[in-house]
Amino acid sequence: MTCCDAATGAGARMRSGWLAASCLLSLLWAVPSLAQPAAQEPQALPAVAAPAPPAAVAPVDPAGEPTPAEAMTRKQANRHAIGLTGGFTTGSGFAYRRYFDNTVLQLSGVAFVSDRGDQSMVLAGLSVAQYVVIWHRGATRGIIPNSTALRVVGGASFYQNRSSTQVTNFITDPACIGRSSNCGTIEQTSVKKDRTSLVGVGAGIGFEFGALMRPGFSLSLDLLLTAAFDEQGLSFLLPLPQMALMYNW
Repeated sequence: MTCCDAATGAGARMRSGWLAASCLLSLLWAVPSLAQPAAQEPQALPAVAAPAPPAAVAPVDPAGEPTPAEAMTRKQANRHAIGLTGGFTTGSGFAYRRYFDNTVLQLSGVAFVSDRGDQSMVLAGLSVAQYVVIWHRGATRGIIPNSTALRVVGGASFYQNRSSTQVTNFITDPACIGRSSNCGTIEQTSVKKDRTSLVGVGAGIGFEFGALMRPGFSLSLDLLLTAAFDEQGLSFLLPLPQMALMYNW
């Protein structure tokens, strides 16, 4: 073998080695890319409903007094009441109340009979009231009521008074008339019966103090513009007071 042949063989072997090294580097570069998993598409998160806003709460004064908004939304807590009432517009005597939240229906009446029915008096009434604002102070000490209410009132009443009066008259003796000029007198007695009937209607405002948010006593004071009618028409038009002392439960 000549020197030229040896040089040619050495060059071929060198080129084969470079080719083998290049193939090995290509394989090493491709393996990591094949080992990596394919990228996953991002999954959409389930929709979550937004939380509901908190319910509005009426503000309360830090000192314990109700704010105007709280006082306007308060409701009295009783259902029944019995007691006494006095006045003309909505009646006097014994009274019964039925509460429907802040609406009040009241019935009242009284009757007196004497002289075996010759003297009698009847006064009956019906009224409706609405509590507009209730102030509640919580626990209090002493005689100060813990609840006060502003109310509007309207109602009607019926009043009747019957009486019998014995009347004595002295008249000339009928048997003597025409017979003598000096006739005596005789006593004549009669019974006079009187009857007075009035129907009253009125409306106004007032206040009530006491147990409105719990069982107990309450006192109401009202002033009502009242119109009274008798058999001949309008008898009077006056502002008249009305009051009631009730036990509520």
